[in-house]
Amino acid sequence: MCIAENIINNRTVWYHGGSIWGGYNSTMMYDTASGVVISVLINQFPSQAFLVAAKLLTDLTELPLNTSILSEKKLRIFPNPTKNILNIDLPNEKIKTVKIFSCTGALLLHSTDSQIPVSDLDAAMYFIRVETETGIYQDKFVKE
Repeated sequence: MCIAENIINNRTVWYHGGSIWGGYNSTMMYDTASGVVISVLINQFPSQAFLVAAKLLTDLTELPLNTSILSEKKLRIFPNPTKNILNIDLPNEKIKTVKIFSCTGALLLHSTDSQIPVSDLDAAMYFIRVETETGIYQDKFVKE
């Protein structure tokens, strides 16, 4: 198979895939708008690497990542890793919203506080997005 173009959720993607007998299947997908690259290898029958890649791309591109994100060096989150409470330290900034996303881009928590209870989250890595009056800060943290 050669490189092909497709539209997934109104986004232009370029992809390439292949398969071998026995159910082994692969797809690599590039989203031109976000620069996200997805690579999926599956060894199941029937193989559906393209569908899995499309779902991953959809989930990831719904995660609000963009070029207007301010430096994460000013944002301090602690403790990291955390078990119960995640504290946000953003000097001289007023927090408007705090959102926590899973690795697949699903919005899990929404708050306006600088202390976020995370005890109900599973042990995993998460993305945090803090919006202030002057900009947006993003970082990641680990829940133990």
